[in-house]
Amino acid sequence: MYPPLAVPMLRLTTIWPGPTPVRIGRWMLADSVTLNPTGAGAPGAAFVQNALNWLGQYGLWACLAAVVLGGMTYGFSTYAGNTYRAAHGRTVALAGAVGAVIIGLGPSIINLLYQAA
Repeated sequence: MYPPLAVPMLRLTTIWPGPTPVRIGRWMLADSVTLNPTGAGAPGAAFVQNALNWLGQYGLWACLAAVVLGGMTYGFSTYAGNTYRAAHGRTVALAGAVGAVIIGLGPSIINLLYQAA
């Protein structure tokens, strides 16, 4: 039986026109690939960038609303003595703050992970 996701290597290196396949022993596990991401010349690249900027702005507005509404819920519920809703308001406010941090750091995280690979 063959191991999962592996096929026997049958002299592909002599007839393979592309990059050299990744091999372990006589098993071909994957073909090597290359990737050079660029937006130069892509149709609609400017619109996609604008759409991502708009989505980031909408996300930040939603995070601000979560922080404000969560803070209001926390304040009113604490004053009214409803500890369950107060804890929920605190959680919503914290989630909005974390969401804003993730939106702000998102491009840096993606670039860091891409360059690390």
